[in-house]
Amino acid sequence: MLITFFDDKGFINKEFVPSGQTITGQYYLAVLKLLMDSIRRIRSEYRTENGWCSFYDNEPTFLVVCRFLAKNNICVGSSTVFTCPKQKMKL
Repeated sequence: MLITFFDDKGFINKEFVPSGQTITGQYYLAVLKLLMDSIRRIRSEYRTENGWCSFYDNEPTFLVVCRFLAKNNICVGSSTVFTCPKQKMKL
């Protein structure tokens, strides 16, 4: 399995999931931390607060992702748009 992150300019980060690896919230959180490192290196224009917004659509791990994004002050869109309390305050 391959987890990818991209924008209109191309790929930002990709992570190959080892065969047999279960994608848990803890595993995905580690992937998100790698994504943040990649964003800081590759897309310097996204470093500012509210510099970018993530569309996320994977409900089983949504709460872990939501907490991570809220902690890092990143807005999130998904099939349940803006369900994180921190983002609701901005609306």
